[in-house]
Parts: sequence; structure tokens; C-alpha cells
Amino acid sequence: MKKQIEEKKNTCGVIGVCVGWFVPIAGLTLGIIALARKEKHVAWGIVSIIESVFFWLVWMAVYLV
Repeated sequence: MKKQIEEKKNTCGVIGVCVGWFVPIAGLTLGIIALARKEKHVAWGIVSIIESVFFWLVWMAVYLV
């Protein structure tokens, strides 16, 4: 029987950074998922969360003013 090797990928973190510009709640969710899954580079998840919160505040300021 062959052992299956699990590769840790950065998919959620990278997509979270890209999506966080336009849909901050999706970027925030993907960043949290990336941290919960303990992906290869946790920095992508952290950047996704920070960027999403920042753009969430920017979008709120734009639409409320």
C-alpha cells in the first residue's frame, strides 16, 4: 500500500488576498480558513485578514460619506 503524502498548499491565503480588495468579507473568511488549516505559509492568511479588514473600513468610509 502506498502512503499518500499531503501537500500543504497556499490556495486559501492567496485567493483571500486577491478577493479581499473587492469583497472584504470573502477575503476575511478565506484568511481565517487558511490559518485554521495551517497552510504552508501562514503569512498569506494573516495578510489576507489584515488587508480585508483595511478594505472593509475603506469601503465603509466611501459608502457612508
